[in-house]
Amino acid sequence: MTAEMMKKIVCLLLLIGLPQAGRAQTFAEYFGTSRLRVDLTLAGNAAGQYAFLESLREEPAWGGPQTRLIDRFEYGNYYVKVYTTDGLLVYSRGFCTLFGEWRATPEAQTLARAMPLSLVLPTPKVAMRLELLERDRQTGGWRPLF
Repeated sequence: MTAEMMKKIVCLLLLIGLPQAGRAQTFAEYFGTSRLRVDLTLAGNAAGQYAFLESLREEPAWGGPQTRLIDRFEYGNYYVKVYTTDGLLVYSRGFCTLFGEWRATPEAQTLARAMPLSLVLPTPKVAMRLELLERDRQTGGWRPLF
């Protein structure tokens, strides 16, 4: 491999890494070492649902990831996002719930129910905005639930 070819490969690798470097964030910038438990109730039926905040609790230790804080895959029927007050997304995760599974049953066509949900997030160091989204089954996109 020639020196010129090595330079091109190094330049290419730097260019690939630059867009990520501009968005890089460290866990310690935004979050402490404890975890925040967000207790919610999901209620509704097959036609629609609502989320109600029950409580917020700080618990001893965050055991989740400290890198790759933004979930780029968006798997699941629900998605939680945490934003700074100036609108920067600093944490997100997709997930499924038993309530979401129940909404697809025949019983949910005629009956409404409520089920608890607990989200566990790293505890923010400053005020932040939490957003809970549900997947729109018709469009595949997301719509705010909480």
